[in-house]
Amino acid sequence: MIQKLKNPEFVQRVQWLIDTRFDGIPARLSESSGVSRAGLSKILNEGTRPFARTVTKLVNGAGCSRDWLVDGIGEAFPGPADTTLCETRASYGPLPAPDAGLPERQRFIRIYTHVSALTRALPVETTPERLAKTIAIAAHAATPAEVGLDVAALESTIVAVEKALVQHGIALDAEQRAIITLNLRQLDLLTGGRFFDHILAALLDGHPRQAADAGIEPASCTATASADARIPSP
Repeated sequence: MIQKLKNPEFVQRVQWLIDTRFDGIPARLSESSGVSRAGLSKILNEGTRPFARTVTKLVNGAGCSRDWLVDGIGEAFPGPADTTLCETRASYGPLPAPDAGLPERQRFIRIYTHVSALTRALPVETTPERLAKTIAIAAHAATPAEVGLDVAALESTIVAVEKALVQHGIALDAEQRAIITLNLRQLDLLTGGRFFDHILAALLDGHPRQAADAGIEPASCTATASADARIPSP
């Protein structure tokens, strides 16, 4: 068996990434990189440098320089040579952590699915606005205060997604709509909230309206009944 060499400097750099990019929470780096929590804990506690494939996951998950993480060479986050891009990026403010300001992914998907199922069971007409408000309230209640969830922004994103899917005749189940919402919110945070409408339009522009021709019920709070019925166990 190959003996891994102790590398305290490497461990210190991993800990620095956790402290500066992930609010001091190792689980967030684990989720972002795909390195298991047990694997990350082993790196931090045993003081060893992991195999190359694990290093690659850490680099991709944290968005840092591989040379810096492995050998301490150069900067952790080398800036671009184009000064115009630097100025533009600076105007957005600091890059948020991967899940900063967002509800926990799997919890949000389950909330979206449960609320979508509930809206179909109620004898009232449910609009995208009503669906979005209910999901946002539930997500806010289930998200720790320190995450800094912007309930109004989340609600408006859900409304935009639901209406856009209906407009383009795209039928998706609740889990797919929840994933789209989370990714759009993340893009919205990364771009400083400036390009949400452009991003959504670019994704859906020119998409054929196939629902009517194929007999597919479009995505909305009353759609995808069979798919939404598969509610994950709590």
